[in-house]
Amino acid sequence: IRIRTLQGQTGVAETMLRPAGKVRLGTGELLDVVTDGVYVEAGTRVVVTEAAPNRIVVSVERTVQS
Repeated sequence: IRIRTLQGQTGVAETMLRPAGKVRLGTGELLDVVTDGVYVEAGTRVVVTEAAPNRIVVSVERTVQS
């Protein structure tokens, strides 16, 4: 996995994120991640907001309504 390419990618929480857990990206990769402190239910769409070699941070993906 190239850490620099993760930021901005979206995926789905495979486990509950409390605040750590697993996310499956759209590419199929399963990653260990954390949130910025909030709990996220499994099945929720998330986006990578920060990526470093030892820490990948996600937040709930916001949808745009028209």
